[in-house]
Amino acid sequence: MNKSIVCLVLMMLGFPLWGSTQQLYTLEQCMVWGMENHLDVKIQNLQIKAFRAAEINTASRFLPDISARINHFYNFGSTINPQTNARESANIQSDNISVDAGINLFNFEDLNKSRISRLQTAIAQADKAVIDQEFASLLIQRYTEALAAQELKKVISQQLVNSKEQLDRIEKEVTDGAKPESDIYDIQVIYTQEQKLLKQTEQDELNKKALLVQLINKEDISVANMNLLKDIPSSDHLSPSVVWENNPSVMKEQLTQQKLQQEYRQLLHQYLPTVRLNYSYGTFYATAIDQIFDTSFKFGSQLKDNRSQYLGLNLSIPIFSKGDVRRLRTRKNIDILQQQEVITKKETELKNELQNQSRKQQQYAELEATLTEASTYARKAYETTKVKYEYGKVDVSAYKAAKNQLLMAQYDVLNNALSEWMTGKIIQNLLSDQYIKR
Repeated sequence: MNKSIVCLVLMMLGFPLWGSTQQLYTLEQCMVWGMENHLDVKIQNLQIKAFRAAEINTASRFLPDISARINHFYNFGSTINPQTNARESANIQSDNISVDAGINLFNFEDLNKSRISRLQTAIAQADKAVIDQEFASLLIQRYTEALAAQELKKVISQQLVNSKEQLDRIEKEVTDGAKPESDIYDIQVIYTQEQKLLKQTEQDELNKKALLVQLINKEDISVANMNLLKDIPSSDHLSPSVVWENNPSVMKEQLTQQKLQQEYRQLLHQYLPTVRLNYSYGTFYATAIDQIFDTSFKFGSQLKDNRSQYLGLNLSIPIFSKGDVRRLRTRKNIDILQQQEVITKKETELKNELQNQSRKQQQYAELEATLTEASTYARKAYETTKVKYEYGKVDVSAYKAAKNQLLMAQYDVLNNALSEWMTGKIIQNLLSDQYIKR
């Protein structure tokens, strides 16, 4: 019975702990959720669907156009009867019924429209890839900022534990009469300042994690229970040519240039002849009436007897267009040359960005050993000063300086490690081909 009560009490005490369990989140998890929920990505997906819906298959452009027509006419007037030489009424109603069909046998302009339409869809897909990559870059930065605040809180929390130990020790010595009561004030100032610093760091952590959750756009994530993890970036490197092919920004500009080239060819096709085959099958009915209200539809055998078919071949050859096409070709050629410069600019920007990020990553790696060594010495100096302070060899200002020195050294190591990690992720993001494959 007693064991049951103890178990029940432990479960009740443990329930709040279970409810506030820290949830682990990696950058990859956040990236997947962000790509699924990011509103700009959703908007661009709808844009791609719109372009795909507007696409017309090349073969379908050469299918016939078929239509049915039914016309009802009234003709009111008079005419001279040659037999009687008298004017007679000539009010006639008529009905025409026909089925018309036409097909383009030779029209390169329609063929090029299909290519331009497909390129427009490809540009929209590349634009989505650009949005994905820019979003991933922003997410990496937000994630790193939140992770840095989280890890800094751990460092400051440990500093606060050390200060609490010193505060408890001095309070005990003051209570025992070994030290005057004034000695407790100095350590209380240090402890209070570190409490304030910890509180500010916790607030900064919550704010940065809230920005991360807002960017992910996933409402069921608790900011207070987020625990971020740092993985190891991939060290795979690709050749520059592969980088150009996989980079969404460069690919988008290349597709835009291809579209401009197709539009230029489209203008050339306006000089080419077009050939269209037309066919029509129809009949008509006509009868005299006294007035419009006397309309009757006694077709009799007219619809059968008046049947006719029409087959024609239409050839259209452009001869003169007032120079409009020539001016448009000149303008389009300038646009193509300008787009080539845009591609070169994008490739140069990507090359420079990769060089800068790689150089920064190397610098962070070179600085790691120095900062780690400085942190080791700062810890030893703090531990030595701590012992001296406990035995009254140094005052509280020296102890505070040693703590601040250790805190700064630990922060430098943390900041350098996370900066190197973030730089590696940015490089991996620039080289990734996953956005083109999505």
